[in-house]
This record gives sequence, C-alpha cells and structure tokens, in this order.
Amino acid sequence: MNKRIITTAFLVIAAFVVKAQCNVDIIDSTIYKIEKLPSIVFNNIFSFKATGSPITKLISIRPLPLCNLYQHNPYKFNLEKNIHVELVTDADTTNAFLRQTITDGGRLNKLNNQGLICTDVCVVQPHKVTVDFKKIKKIYPYDTQSTLYKTYTAEQLPDIAVNNTKAKATAEFIWKKSKGNVIKYARKCYEAVAESLKYHDDPDMLSFEEILTRGGGNCGSFASVYVTLLRIKGIPARHVIALLQNRGYHVWAEFYLERYGWIPVDPTWKNGNMKEDYFGRYDGSAVVIGRGIYVPLKFDDGTVKSTRSLQNGWPTYWWNGPQKPEFYFSHDHTSWKME
Repeated sequence: MNKRIITTAFLVIAAFVVKAQCNVDIIDSTIYKIEKLPSIVFNNIFSFKATGSPITKLISIRPLPLCNLYQHNPYKFNLEKNIHVELVTDADTTNAFLRQTITDGGRLNKLNNQGLICTDVCVVQPHKVTVDFKKIKKIYPYDTQSTLYKTYTAEQLPDIAVNNTKAKATAEFIWKKSKGNVIKYARKCYEAVAESLKYHDDPDMLSFEEILTRGGGNCGSFASVYVTLLRIKGIPARHVIALLQNRGYHVWAEFYLERYGWIPVDPTWKNGNMKEDYFGRYDGSAVVIGRGIYVPLKFDDGTVKSTRSLQNGWPTYWWNGPQKPEFYFSHDHTSWKME
C-alpha cells in the first residue's frame, strides 16, 4: 500500500488524541535556534506472547512522544478499537504513557496462542536545536526551592550518584578549573566524560559503580556520569530517552539554566566524533519518549512506584494456573517521512 494512503487512513480513523504544551522547556527563546524538520510517521510496536498457564489479564504501560524542545506533535493516535486505554502524564507533562488494559477473552486467547502485537502510531515533527551561548549575558542563581531544582539535583541510585567520593573529587577539580562558571563547568564536564569513558554497546544501562569499574558503558552510561557531575554542583540535569529514526536507541543529557531553559548535551556522540561539538546542539534524528531516568507510575493495585526509564514499556500480567507462565515481551519501532 502506498505510504501516502496509509498516512491518510490513520489520520481519519484515529481514536486517541492528545495535546501537550510545547513551551515548558524554553523560557528565553532568543538563545535557541530551532529548525523544523520534515514530519515523520512513527510506529511504536510492542509484541507479547505467553506459553503455559493462560494469561487472564494484561496491562502494558508504553511511552509516548510529547511536544517538547526536540519535537512537535500536536496529535497522537492509537488505532486499536474496543480496548481500554488511559493516558498517564507527569504533572508538568514532561512524560506521557499509554496504559492499556486487556481482559477480552479473544485477545487473551491470541496472546496465549500465536502472540499479540500492539502498535501506537504518532506523527512527529523533529527539531534541529542549536543554543547560541553568546546571547547568554548573565547566569542567574537557581531557585533552590522549586520542584524542578529539587527533582533534578537529587541523587537517584544506582544511576546518579551525587555522593560518590570519586565523582565528587572529579567535580571539584573541574569546578575549580571553570572558576565557578556554570556554563564553563557544564562544557568541561561534557568534554571530560567524552574523553575519559570508553563506549560499550551494552544492551542495558549500567549502574554508576559499574560504569566506574568498567571505565565506560553505553550512551545511557555516558549521560549518567555527566548528569551526576552536574548535580553534584547543584546544576539541574537529566537524561533524555529517545528512539532513533533508524530503529536504534539513544540517550543523551540536558542541563537547566535558570531563566533560559534546558540545554541539550551529548557526550556519547562527542566520544564518537571528537572533532564535532554536541554541547548545546541536537540534530533531530530521534523521537524523544522520556526525560529523567526515573518516572513515578501508578500500578494496578493503586501503588505508585518510581520506575527506571521506560524506553521499552512496562508489561504486567495475571494468569490462571498452578505455575507462572513463560511470558515474552519485545519492542521495535519504524518510521518514515511524510510526503
């Protein structure tokens, strides 16, 4: 089927629409150069299968791309009909998730036999972002009583270790070299992380202690070290969780400047290409599906738990039988530019 026809079809039959604010990341727009790139159709594909005792209920919590500094998408679409879907968002709409509950016997039988596939379809317009640091004439003190400041300067083990002795010593050394200038410190930390760590294509993020032991890690590990160094000095920083348009995965970092906004920083890409500069620069090659390494989620029993990055979603299930079934969960994604 022609891609143009596919696009028209889901725009017509879309049953789930969400709007989100786009200005929560930018306070002073004069320092940002934002270039809108061609919109893409983005498919987030989740596969479930169970063997053994039959599944009687399945809940999947799946990340959604929101409108933010890195992209614009005023509409989201879920094409499946006759299902129970809830939208779950943070209080400030930093992150959003689809919570789908399946109790229908026919769909559960399919899950227990040949497997079940759920697809979330979105339209996303990526942005290329460049920060003009020359336009930042003054660095303002942080509002240390704000929720933003308290959230993004806190220790979050095992990934962000602001009380780690070695990290604190490194932070102090770089801080002195930066003469207490927040932007200079943020840049020197970016350069130090890119130069000192070795990239490993690990399937999962390592804990901070594991990163130090191995001397490196994947892109999430690079971001963890960078975020830790900034938080040690009271600079709000966080991970950015994304799915690359070429079907890969990526994580970078960003830090916050009071009265300006969030600044993208990618020490992993700097590590892979030391001649290029990825400080205050993002090329628009990904779809952002989360910001911050931990998100609070409400589970079926009403409890709220802080869960690690939902790059791949979070399934929970119930079964009927004496033994726990074998449950398989996988994730994939595809995208193409709209014509």
